[in-house]
Amino acid sequence: MGDPVADDIAAVARIDAVPKILEVVCRLTGMRFAAVARVTPERWIACAVRDEIEFGLVAGGELELASTICAEIRQSGQAVVIDHVAKSVAFRDHHTPRQYGLQSYISTPIYHRGEFFGTLCAIDPAPANKKAHWNQRRPQFIAVHLMLDTLRADLDGYVDTMAERATALGGVALGTLQTTAKASKRTAYPTNI
Repeated sequence: MGDPVADDIAAVARIDAVPKILEVVCRLTGMRFAAVARVTPERWIACAVRDEIEFGLVAGGELELASTICAEIRQSGQAVVIDHVAKSVAFRDHHTPRQYGLQSYISTPIYHRGEFFGTLCAIDPAPANKKAHWNQRRPQFIAVHLMLDTLRADLDGYVDTMAERATALGGVALGTLQTTAKASKRTAYPTNI
C-alpha cells in the first residue's frame, strides 16, 4: 500500500491546469507565491507551487501545520483573505504572518469527495492593494483591461475542467456566486470610490 499523501501529490501533479491556475491566482491577486496544499490533521504538504518570492517551498515540501493558518481553515471550512496584515485587527498579531514575514494572504479550502483535502493559497511579503480593474484611471487602462479579460477567459476554461474532474471523481463543484460570497470573509468592494 502506497503513501496516501504521496498519492495525493501525484494526483495534483497530473492535473495539467494546476500550474496555470497558480499563475492566474498570482496575477489576479498581485501575490507572488501560490500553492495547492494537502492539509491533514497532522501535516501541511505542498502539492504544487508557484514561487516568485524565493520562499523556498517545492512540491512535496512540508511546513509545520501549527505554523500555518490552514489548520484553522480545516476546522472552519472558511476562506481567509488578508489584504494587509499590519492593518488587520484579526491577523496583525497572528503567529503565521509574523513567522513568515507575510503582509498578504489568501487561502480557500479544497474539498474532494465531500472531504476536506487542503487549500489553495497565495502569500506575499508585501500588502495586496488590488482594486477592481474597471475602476483604473491611468494610461495603461485598455492594456490592463484586455489582459485581465483574457486571463479571466483562460481561467474560466481551467475552472470548468477542474469542476468536471472533481465531479467525475465523486466530488461536488460548489461554484455558485452564492457559495463563494457565503465563504468569503472579505468586506464588500467600496462603491464610493
